[in-house]
Amino acid sequence: MSGAAKHIRQTNDHERVRPYVVPLFCVSVIAGVLSYEHHLKTAAFIASAASAVLFWKNVRWLAAALLALPVFYLYSHVYASVVFPTYNTPPHNSYKVLYTVSSAPDIDGDKITFWAADSNDRNRVYVSYKARSEQEVMFFKKLKSGEKCYMRGDLEIPEPKRNEFGMDFPSFLKQNGAAFIMKLKSVPDGCLSPSTSVINSLANARLAGIKHVTSRYPEDASGLLNALLFGDRNGIAPSITKAYQELGLTHLLAVSGYNVAVLIGLIFLLLGTFGMSKERIYVCLLFLIPSYTVLTGGESSIIRAGIMGCAAVFFLLLKRRVTPASIIGTAFILMLFANPFEIYSLGFQLSFYMTFVLICSKKILLLPGSSIIVMLRATLICQLTSLPFILYHFYEISIWSLPLNAVYIPFISLLLFPLTVLIVPLGAMFPALGSFCDVFLIILTEASSDLLQLAAGHTKPFILGRPNIAFLSGYTAASFYLLTYWEQKRKLAPAAFMPFAAVILLHASVPYLRGEARITFLDVGQGDSIVIELPRRDGVYLLDTGGTLNFGSQKEDWKQRKKEFDITEAAVIPALKGMGIRKIDGLILSHSDADHAGGAHLILKEFSVKKLYVPFHTQMVTQLERSILQNAVKKKTEVIRLKKGMTWNVGESLFSVLSPLGTEEESNDQSIVLWSRIESAKFMFTGDIGAEGESRILKQFKAIKANVLKVGHHGSLTSSTEEFLDAVTPDISIISAGRNNRYGHPAPEILQRLNSNHTKVLRTDINGDIRVTVKNGTIITKTMIKKENR
Repeated sequence: MSGAAKHIRQTNDHERVRPYVVPLFCVSVIAGVLSYEHHLKTAAFIASAASAVLFWKNVRWLAAALLALPVFYLYSHVYASVVFPTYNTPPHNSYKVLYTVSSAPDIDGDKITFWAADSNDRNRVYVSYKARSEQEVMFFKKLKSGEKCYMRGDLEIPEPKRNEFGMDFPSFLKQNGAAFIMKLKSVPDGCLSPSTSVINSLANARLAGIKHVTSRYPEDASGLLNALLFGDRNGIAPSITKAYQELGLTHLLAVSGYNVAVLIGLIFLLLGTFGMSKERIYVCLLFLIPSYTVLTGGESSIIRAGIMGCAAVFFLLLKRRVTPASIIGTAFILMLFANPFEIYSLGFQLSFYMTFVLICSKKILLLPGSSIIVMLRATLICQLTSLPFILYHFYEISIWSLPLNAVYIPFISLLLFPLTVLIVPLGAMFPALGSFCDVFLIILTEASSDLLQLAAGHTKPFILGRPNIAFLSGYTAASFYLLTYWEQKRKLAPAAFMPFAAVILLHASVPYLRGEARITFLDVGQGDSIVIELPRRDGVYLLDTGGTLNFGSQKEDWKQRKKEFDITEAAVIPALKGMGIRKIDGLILSHSDADHAGGAHLILKEFSVKKLYVPFHTQMVTQLERSILQNAVKKKTEVIRLKKGMTWNVGESLFSVLSPLGTEEESNDQSIVLWSRIESAKFMFTGDIGAEGESRILKQFKAIKANVLKVGHHGSLTSSTEEFLDAVTPDISIISAGRNNRYGHPAPEILQRLNSNHTKVLRTDINGDIRVTVKNGTIITKTMIKKENR
């Protein structure tokens, strides 16, 4: 064989091998990071599956690529030990330390948050401050990225995740390379002007651009324009953000690959008009793309797009061919080298996965058809393959998602974003001319937002719940089956969607096949909310909704936040959706106090509620109770007033009302007290009933023993008398109370009584969410935070 022939053969062999090397390295990197985080089974599955699929025939390359697994395991360990050192207590409290501001402050009323790093630029912290005056707010508005300031405050270790389906703040900090929260005690002082580095200059130019857009355009328009231009979504109204999320369009608010592509196209058009050669344009792009990455906030999606864009331009400049898989794989490894724990970020996951899927779908995208048809194909591919991620994080899908994406992706990519890039700078340079063009932007942005809110208001997403690893694998396999079918048949047919339909149907049906009862005591701070799921979903009951207590008078205008925190929205609604609950058979409000019924409006709005149970009483109806009842009537929800002696059965489960009589005067004494037999276990739910009510129950009912007791009134001294505890004799006592609450709940005396009663005590203020599972006569408890409370 001639030397030329040998060279061609070797080249072909390398070409066949090379496309798989970088992806396999990426898979090994994923497995290495997951191994460090103790997800050993998941890591082993990923590594072995990828090995079998990608490289089972080439042992040499496989062995080389799999070396990334132990390497990244060790690297993750070293990275974590440097960036996230383990302290029993934070390194300092209330000391004055020099920090560098690394992000522009996010100002929401009197709440100020931003990122900062110490003088060595090693330990990053999330800074939080509650402004005491409008002048302090003005100070933070002028604070710039790169400024060095002396800050006095307490460094705090973040609370562990308290709600199964709620915010994981420690993970959020890790994804951003931080270990602590700094609670400022006062406004920073001794601030030094930022250095004249390129990054600081670009970051401050970004802040100036955001302020310009905010001041020039109406609120509804400026929020969307800042998201598209600078990656800043803080100005978007919460209602619009929610509409984007419910309709599956959140990705359009993130600056990503299409922004970079449009930018490159505009630069080519502009510089080409002045006769600049391609090679010089490429050189310009190598500087402009990184600058654009900083100007847009540096989120995962834009960093990925920036690295890939620079790599593509660089190899074009060298006139060298390189596979897209190699480029995206290199970007993936580089970003995880910078922070291995960014792998847990949804933005990071979706950005890389969607881009990788589109690269693999090249043959489908290149099928005959117009550019619009190609874009619709890409939209369908992204929608179907992103489903596992969307369901895992948001628990629901919308039937409007696909058609709206088909409309909004070309609308934003081909019209709104290019116009924004052209008109906003034009308005800054030539205000008079810009004002004329601004009208088009305002009409387009406001019309698009109004349409989305209209669509969101007239449709309900289909709730499936959070999928486990088996269903995640099923959805992924179904999506790749569809892509394979499409590629081979060169068209779509109903048969291609059958695996998807099967997985969705099974996912939706699982709760109805489960033969166990689940009673979940949600951590809603200083309040109550209990989800009761009967076996085989014979019934779903929500006992109280929690609610945010409002202390003090009306806030001044400058203190008003865009959206006040609501515990029902933050903890209860995500829990119900995460459990896959679409319909509530009974919403039981023990009484009308805000910490028990304050979130009822949201529950009635978000879910179909068959029956509303409220306590029977002869006292004047409170304003909150009246508004809830009126809302229920509008929703055509049946209202039932419960009092002593009423019972109902659901399958083999029994619910018996022990209180109220209806003559009680005080709100807590009006509490509904339920004794329930669910499977073979007995439960006592006591609301906020006091000692007088407990005494009456003891006189009127003899058999009130229960395996599980929900301790009355958050463990207050007004409830849980020794006589009542002796009669109930609970094996497990659960206290729902807020962490470090102002009332001192639970009272030490109550805890002593419970311990003397030899009952296992679980507390939401210590344990977070508490789940009690009853199956085949066995009671199993599981807490979100594992701590002993004896």
